[in-house]
Formats: sequence, C-alpha cells, structure tokens
Amino acid sequence: MPDPLSVGLIGCGWIAELAHIPSLQRSRTARLVAVAEADETRRAWVSRRLPSVRLFEEGADLLADTTIQAVVIALPTAVAARMTESAFRAGKHVYVEKPGARSGDEWRSVVDAWSQSGMKSAVGYNFRHNPIYRSAVRRVREGAIGRVVAVQSVAVQSRFTWAADGVEGWRASTATGGGTLLDLASHHVDLAGHLLEERVERVRCVTGSVRVEEDTASVSLDFREGVNAQIQVTSAGGANENRLTLIGSEGVLDVDLLDARPALVRRRPGRMERIRRSVSALRGLHPARLMRSPGREPSFEAALGMFLDGIVKEEEIGPDPADGLQVLRVIDAARASAGAGGAPVAVIADTQ
Repeated sequence: MPDPLSVGLIGCGWIAELAHIPSLQRSRTARLVAVAEADETRRAWVSRRLPSVRLFEEGADLLADTTIQAVVIALPTAVAARMTESAFRAGKHVYVEKPGARSGDEWRSVVDAWSQSGMKSAVGYNFRHNPIYRSAVRRVREGAIGRVVAVQSVAVQSRFTWAADGVEGWRASTATGGGTLLDLASHHVDLAGHLLEERVERVRCVTGSVRVEEDTASVSLDFREGVNAQIQVTSAGGANENRLTLIGSEGVLDVDLLDARPALVRRRPGRMERIRRSVSALRGLHPARLMRSPGREPSFEAALGMFLDGIVKEEEIGPDPADGLQVLRVIDAARASAGAGGAPVAVIADTQ
C-alpha cells in the first residue's frame, strides 16, 4: 500500500465538521495533517477534536507547507475562488466546496490556474455521487425510459427544498455568496447537465424572498437539443426534499436522493400493471428504506473519496473546475433573468 496522501483542510465550518473531517478520518487513501481556520473558537474545537493536526490561522501558511499534497477548501463562497487559485499555484491538488465563486467571471481565473497547474481537482457537487442518482443515470444511459424529453411534466423537473430554521451569516446575502441559486439550484443545474450530457443555452428565472434575500427561486433551463429542465428551490420550505423526475419517451423515473432504494420506472398501464404496482408497494417496505437514518446523505464521502482515489490512481475526476464554470454561467444567466422579470437570458459559452 502506498503512503496515504497528506491533506490539509482550509476552513472548518459546519460542512467540514459534518462531512469532510469524518470522511478523511475514515479514508484509507489520505490522512488529515493540517487545518487552517481564522476563527479562534473553531481552531480551539479542532485542537480538542484533532490534537495531532497542525493548526494555522491563514490558508496561505498552510499552502506554503510543502509536505501537504492536497487540500480541501471549505470557505465562504466570497473568498473561496482566491484561495483555490492560490492552491493550484502552490502545486496542490484541490477539492473545493461548491459553487467555488459568486460568478463565472470570478471563477474563470481559477479554471485557468487549474489548467496550467496539471493538478487534480474536483468541485463539491456531491450529489453526482449519490448511489440513487448514479443508478438513475445508468438506467437512462441504458435506455430504460427511452429518449429523455423532459426533467418535469413535459420537462426535467428538479425540486430541492431544505428545511431551515433560519439562514444566517454569509448565506443570507447574495453579495457574500448566499441565496438559493448558488446554494441549492447550482446542485441541480449540475445534475441536469451531467444527466443530459448537454449545455444549457437559455435560462428563465424568478426569485422570491420569504425569510431572507433570494431564498426561493424557479428556474427554467433550455438545453441545446430542446429538452427543458424546471428547477424549484427554497430554503424556506417545511420539509427536506431532494428529487428529480425524469420523463422519457418510454417511461418516467422518480429520483429521490433522500431514499435508500431506486424507484421503479413507471410506464403506461399494461397487462402486468397489477403485478408492477404490487412489486412497487413491496419495495417500499424494504429494510434499507425503513432502517435508513432520516436525511442521511452518503454522497459527501463518496465525492471526496473519488477525488482522493483519482489522485492516487491518476484517473479522471469530476465534476472538475470547468464543469463548475458551466454551472456558474447558468446561475449568472438566472440572476440576470430574475432581474429582468423572468425574461430569457442566453448562457455564456466558455472555451477552456
């Protein structure tokens, strides 16, 4: 077995505590050796929880440590791009939490630095690695629902609500990188583009504010081949929900990322319809579905594991910074559309 990768963590907020630190502690590919965190209270927490880890106040000081091979960047969106670019220029492999920047223009220089560095990188659109989503992609690629004609009703429908008692700090303001377009809709923009293997050409969007700025949004994506995706997001909803409905010429597939079992493809009623309904009902009683902890999300660890394995095995990693730029260009167009009362806005097509 090769020596584990030496990994540094820059930013130790709730996502690092919830996902990145436990995943690195369980990893057989890497070990967490250093943490950079500006907040004194959070540094004290790291010192108690991880006494053997080197602590830094500044991310730049961690990047200067030549023994660190890869970094996980989990900073607020407004400052993540600058640190990510610095990490590439320091010769580090980089896993950066999505969306990485507040706009495509802010992220463009990061993509350039990544391309020039030759380092491995992934952007934390972790739901790509959810086993339920991966199962759905496999079935779509195999033709289980025929040609995809929409993702919702007559489109690709994507609904992602997050029950939150309150959105606070930098997430409560679009100026500092918050808002549901960047925080929630970006995930499903990535999923729809990955599933359809197409780029978005036009966006229509309206946003609303129930509790804080831009905490609700309706987004319509027009893809190059004529498929439309409808995305509804809110951080002011009353329940956690994360699902897509994939509509094909030969069937419909519901993808519930909070479920433990893939759904059956729904088709037009036929001779076996009663049996199909019975099988579907029995699958709902499967132990994996009944025993799973509510809200458990396995894709965080899978996404980080894919990144680490990609470094060691020199394999392709995704979504990469170029994929992240595509998502941000769509979010830019959505914001412009919302500012124009929902009028369609073309998406900038970048060339790497």
